[in-house]
Amino acid sequence: MKNKETVKEEETVFIDGAEFKESELSKEQVYMVSQIQETTNIKVQQQRELDRTLACLTAFKNQLVFVTKQQTEKVLQEENTSQED
Repeated sequence: MKNKETVKEEETVFIDGAEFKESELSKEQVYMVSQIQETTNIKVQQQRELDRTLACLTAFKNQLVFVTKQQTEKVLQEENTSQED
């Protein structure tokens, strides 16, 4: 059986347009990169939540307008029917 070597490619990051290997960064820089990545993920999640919230808000507003128009038409029909009697 042959031994397979697994070569892990080192992570790189771009800082102000320059590419750096993670091993070239200080602990503080690695920490900042981690914070940026996590904060970016949070931003993406919150944007998705906002998109869903806005879609729901639009749907409820549209439904309110629809129901209100239906109710108004019903009332007008009832008034016209009662006036004819």
